[in-house]
Amino acid sequence: MEDEAGYLRLAQLTRSTGDVLLPLHSPVAAINLSPLFFWATSIFLPYSSDPVVVGRLLSVVFSTLGLIGVYKIGTRLYSDTVGLAAAAMYTIIPFELFFDGQALLDPLMCACGVWSLFYTILLIQGSSARKTWIGLGLVMVLAPLAKWPGGIFVVLPLFTAILFGRSTARKLELMKAYMTCFVLYIPILLISGGEALGVRALLYVLTPQPSHALVADIPTFFLRSLDHSGVAGIEALASYLTVPIALLALFALALGILRGNSSDRILLLWFFVPSIAVTSLVWFGTVSEHLLFALAPLLILTSRYLVLASRALSRANIELSWSVHRFRIGKLLAVLFLLLLLVPSIAFDKAVLTDPTTAPLPEYDRRQYISGHSSGYGNIDAIQYLENRAMHGRITLFIGWENYWFPLYLCNNPNVTIIQWFLNDSVQGSFPHIGEAYAIFDGVPAADGTYGVLVQQTRTAFLQTNPSAELVAVFHKPESFGLVSGAVFVYYLNVA
Repeated sequence: MEDEAGYLRLAQLTRSTGDVLLPLHSPVAAINLSPLFFWATSIFLPYSSDPVVVGRLLSVVFSTLGLIGVYKIGTRLYSDTVGLAAAAMYTIIPFELFFDGQALLDPLMCACGVWSLFYTILLIQGSSARKTWIGLGLVMVLAPLAKWPGGIFVVLPLFTAILFGRSTARKLELMKAYMTCFVLYIPILLISGGEALGVRALLYVLTPQPSHALVADIPTFFLRSLDHSGVAGIEALASYLTVPIALLALFALALGILRGNSSDRILLLWFFVPSIAVTSLVWFGTVSEHLLFALAPLLILTSRYLVLASRALSRANIELSWSVHRFRIGKLLAVLFLLLLLVPSIAFDKAVLTDPTTAPLPEYDRRQYISGHSSGYGNIDAIQYLENRAMHGRITLFIGWENYWFPLYLCNNPNVTIIQWFLNDSVQGSFPHIGEAYAIFDGVPAADGTYGVLVQQTRTAFLQTNPSAELVAVFHKPESFGLVSGAVFVYYLNVA
């Protein structure tokens, strides 16, 4: 997926230039990017020849930290059984399995959110241990450094203390956490000039634009969460949770709102506030991974009611008679109930792990990850083709400004020169080149309607301005549930 390629390329540049502040004035994004993922990835890049492997393994490590936090929250609020159930659900549901293994900023931010919730619960429940408020302060520093929407995990502990912290002493402990956060953040803000808070990104969201709402317009802010962004988010949750668990989660939300205790309400707060915020502020429509950071509280709450329902079934005095024998089937019903919930998730997980093209992803994600322009499929094949050409001599590669796969894998090849270029312009006599020259297009056919038409139009303009270009290779992306698949086009340029 192109976001992974862009982030990993930025990590490469961070390491090669030695500029640790590079993500804050990112050359691969219109807004500044929080630097923590790039710092961590740049450290480990030398240990593998494949940067994607490094980025994804780090995301798995961050996700494991989140998993531990989910278990500890479930245990602290309810019981060891709920903690284990929440950890199991966190591991099994396709939402976490699919996104937590990608080289994106979200898994690290989610882990910070989970631990922010855990330390907040400890303070609300009366813990005065120094490690608690220091831990919360540290996590509140890391959350926006992981991804700027993580700043919401700096605000939520305060809301939680106001609503649920009845003791003045507990609120004082929370103030210690905020002082710790403030003291740790001062040098970061001074060095980065304030960019570490995602200032430019936040100002862009808050600036009046026809395509998104102002936070200051409260009615619009909440109504926006009910329009196409909110609907897309609900569809994503239903798809990645699978229908049985989504229905159980809906049931848990209803019971939590109507009959829940204070623990339930804390989880509701930490689920609804991020969910409403992201669906209201994301002006281009909610993307599935945007909801990842709100998911852990929902899973813990759902696990609580899953455990209660399973226990009720297993203890039910339900008997079946056969001949002269009577059988209690409560435990059998509990097992069948769990299988009904988990089998769709396990089938989804199997598809993700073995052949993602067969996984029942939402349509937007099938385009983004499988068949569309932003999908990484086809690029590796094209890179291998060009590496083979480079074995026979020097080559020059012309790519678009937002194509990061080829610099990611070919930047260290001494026989490859990469030039980023507006691909609808002529290259005849415009650029110095060494050896054979190639141009790369990654797009979908025009038959796919509006999606990817810009790339198709650019390719048409390129062929008009470079009539001598020869198509020498096409690497098709997989089809996914009938969607028109894209392809990576390699053109040989006769620019002699």
